[in-house]
Amino acid sequence: MPQPSPDKLLQRIAEDLSSQEVVFPTSFNITLRVRDLLRDPDISIDKLAKAMETEPIISAKLLRMANSAALAPAGGNQVKDLRAAIMRLGLESVKSTAFAVAMEQLARSKHMSAYTDLSNRVWEHSILVAAIARQLSRHLRRGKPDEAFFAGLVHDIGAFYLLYYAAQDPDFIGQREAILDLMVNWHDGIGHALLDAMGQQSDELLMAVQDHESGEPITQVNGLAEILRAANRLANRTMSWHGGTEVECLLDGVMDQATIEEILETSRADVKELHSSLTL
Repeated sequence: MPQPSPDKLLQRIAEDLSSQEVVFPTSFNITLRVRDLLRDPDISIDKLAKAMETEPIISAKLLRMANSAALAPAGGNQVKDLRAAIMRLGLESVKSTAFAVAMEQLARSKHMSAYTDLSNRVWEHSILVAAIARQLSRHLRRGKPDEAFFAGLVHDIGAFYLLYYAAQDPDFIGQREAILDLMVNWHDGIGHALLDAMGQQSDELLMAVQDHESGEPITQVNGLAEILRAANRLANRTMSWHGGTEVECLLDGVMDQATIEEILETSRADVKELHSSLTL
């Protein structure tokens, strides 16, 4: 069976991105757990923050709210990480917003049931990239670790978005390989456009998401773009959603292999802790 052309689907996506109220499912299982946690009236700010760190769409929405004209102080700094956004918004506002988004995501998730395994792989990869990016930022003292984490969390947001659209497109129904090909080839550019439409105003973040699949050698780390590319490549060694792996030597001249392994071990522990945050 010939592969469907992505042109019509991409045109529909371009039209949808003109709206700034974009909501779509990521991982059904994770959204379900987040929803259940939000029903706990006694949830602590720390546990709430940990839980929100597992969900890219809710995190992006909260960051946008925190930087809105109604909440951001005139001439004040934009917050660029989730914990700062939660502190600005307040516990009850975060809970109500996150719950509303989670419920809308669950209502829209019926089209993606056949692709739960794929969406879960994208989510597992995203969480690992986020954890690695935070550890790289800390070790190299480049940028802010929580901003690096957020970049890792949302770097493949375009893949979720493309999967959601393709799963309900008549031309792509049942065409798993065609859907995967669409996601691989377009997720970085769509992710950039999507985050821009969702009000992520940091040019550094947008460009890092746009370029995270670049094959350019990483010989020095100056900022978020290099951190995200390195984290993505390192994560692909063990957790790639599209079947690719990274085998080449990474970060020559930046850190040695022993340090890289230490960072990966710490990152895997962070991921385990994030999984634990989703349990009641």
